[in-house]
Amino acid sequence: MKKLVLLIVLLISWSINYGQGNTETVTDVEGNVYKTVKIGTQTWMAENLKVTRLSSGEALSEVQNKDLWEMYNYAGYCWYNNDVFFKNTYGALYNFIGIDLQNKPEYGKRLTPKGWHVPSDEEWQVLINYLGGEKIAAAKMKEAGTDHWTTTNAETKNESGFTALPGGYRTNIMGIVKYMSVGEYAMFWSSTKKDGKHVWSYWIKKDTNEILKFPWSKYCGLSIRCVKD
Repeated sequence: MKKLVLLIVLLISWSINYGQGNTETVTDVEGNVYKTVKIGTQTWMAENLKVTRLSSGEALSEVQNKDLWEMYNYAGYCWYNNDVFFKNTYGALYNFIGIDLQNKPEYGKRLTPKGWHVPSDEEWQVLINYLGGEKIAAAKMKEAGTDHWTTTNAETKNESGFTALPGGYRTNIMGIVKYMSVGEYAMFWSSTKKDGKHVWSYWIKKDTNEILKFPWSKYCGLSIRCVKD
């Protein structure tokens, strides 16, 4: 009997640590409700951000035109393939400008719900280290199965409850706009710049256990996962 009780306690502890028992949600300024998950010492959204307004109420523009997307301090978003069909599953793709504005308190504008923020490079590393390092973290973060991923592997079990989905990305390089890799890649911004034009981003691929870190152009469109303050 004691062994059974101990086993139950251990299972509950594992569930709490990886967020499987977490039923909390957070709501953005538009009323979109997001599931959340506690992973180690951090609490993350378990869904991609889809908000189209700043916390001030100011509307972001849905930007399909590449020139507007590249204007300095022009915070924009888009849906994959410019199709709102992708909103509820994959959220929006954002350029980095809105994130950068959020990092400047004098603007008083936020993309994220109150009490939440776009994770820094350091915060991404805390998550990855907790899940065993970059070589295996993705297998614990990706949604299992092929409902959304085009292919998967045996190690992918979403043990953390992060539930990464392959929302793809928008490129905006050398005047060419393309939407790429839905079903194959989940790509997320950090809030940390590498230099004036590049920001650290994190990529999860369809059939690997590894999470990759790359400096990416701030004019591209990537997904956002928020972490609790």
